[in-house]
Amino acid sequence: MLLSVIAIFICICHSNAANLLRNGDFENGNVSPWNCQDCSAKVIQGSNHYHGQHSVQVNNRHHNWAGIAQTFSVTGGHSYKCSIYIKILNLGSGKSYATVNLDIDYQQNGKHHYLGLCNDKFHEANLNFEEIGGDFHIPSGVNQAKVYVQVEDPSVNYMVDYASCEQITHDAQWRSHANARIDNLRKGSFTIKIDAASNLDTNGLSVQIKQTKSKFAFGTAFNAPYVTDSSHTAYQQFIYDNFEWGVPENALKWKLMEWTKVIYEMNLRFQNQKDLCKKNVDL
Repeated sequence: MLLSVIAIFICICHSNAANLLRNGDFENGNVSPWNCQDCSAKVIQGSNHYHGQHSVQVNNRHHNWAGIAQTFSVTGGHSYKCSIYIKILNLGSGKSYATVNLDIDYQQNGKHHYLGLCNDKFHEANLNFEEIGGDFHIPSGVNQAKVYVQVEDPSVNYMVDYASCEQITHDAQWRSHANARIDNLRKGSFTIKIDAASNLDTNGLSVQIKQTKSKFAFGTAFNAPYVTDSSHTAYQQFIYDNFEWGVPENALKWKLMEWTKVIYEMNLRFQNQKDLCKKNVDL
């Protein structure tokens, strides 16, 4: 019952949030008031969408910054969050993934300021729509901002749908509030009972507690060479003492594994060639 109440509360909050972007889901059948910076954009109707019946396809891009954008009103001194759903349609030549960004551009004192809300790598082609976005703070004196999609490879075409920008509460005391929630939700009191003679003097008595297991595991990404190199014992001890789970940062990524394979095969062929040359010389 509690979970049902929480889910309903979340849905109500989301539906009441004011979307500052116009035509964020493209359901009016037009691209406007969005504009395509050095690109072409057209509304697509049918099954290829995230929400509603329409989405927008972006192609004919000539720069990495080329893409769909919209300028919207903001109030200086406030915080906002923006998101958009994107689907990659193709990949650049020789590429196995695409890098996607959602960025903010605003002007202050005659100068452009650019904020990167996200830098998402490893987007594959023709999968489901994926959400990208983030939050940012607008300084005082600024009343407009532009949100735009940036895909690093200009040859990549994509589709977008269900875009939104909303004002959020800026909590200047977030750290103290977070600590208060930790104290309330993750900490509790307990009683220590000493089974000893009634005349035991407990003044100055110290108690030492050792945690033997966690209710849930803590994990981290680690530098694989560091956990096998004897010169990094401090690094290893910190990992062992503070985490139950771990995953290598880069060591098992496909690109690195394939490059290692290529280097190994090149070395193997080089060694075979050396052996063959040595045999011919001996003969």
